Amino acid sequence: MAETKACPYCSETIALEAKKCRYCNEWLDAFAGKLRFDAKTVTFPVDARLPLGRCWICGRSESPMAPKLKSYTYTPSGMTLAFGIIGQLLTQQSAKVALPLCRACKKNWILAEVAMWSGALLGFIVIPALCMLVGSAIARDDGMIAGMFVGFALWIGGVIAVKLLVVSRKQISCTLIDQGLVTLKVPDVKTVREALETEA
Repeated sequence: MAETKACPYCSETIALEAKKCRYCNEWLDAFAGKLRFDAKTVTFPVDARLPLGRCWICGRSESPMAPKLKSYTYTPSGMTLAFGIIGQLLTQQSAKVALPLCRACKKNWILAEVAMWSGALLGFIVIPALCMLVGSAIARDDGMIAGMFVGFALWIGGVIAVKLLVVSRKQISCTLIDQGLVTLKVPDVKTVREALETEA
């Protein structure tokens, strides 16, 4: 009996030595040459169809997978600073990617997003208010205003900390879209590399 494997794109059973899937017509060896790995990122063509055999966050194999269709945008920071919203709109690049995720990681992604935005909105009200109360107790004249500024500074720092420490471990973010290539920052490049090598 001939040895078989699962197509990394459609999961149908095909011959082990197959170069092209007879079900989805995807070339199986074409994707590997388009990949580029860095210490924390993976780069590939915007129109590339990613293999969906293993999760890019935890590395687990699951059938069926729960790919997340994510729309990324990227704007060169200099253009935004120099020309504002108009410069951002004129230079903005976009890419729509079907990220290989298992159901658990897709759920964690959504929960991290909800937690971040809920915490940010709640913190925007609560943290400055508490700091204003403390400030007014310390200095009656201008303590409330000083406390408000301290509160907003703490709030901004808290949002950045949550984004760096929590969300970055649960999500995949875009760092660059340029010349038909998209670069994604992943929680663990080793996991992505192993997932893709397993598909080969």
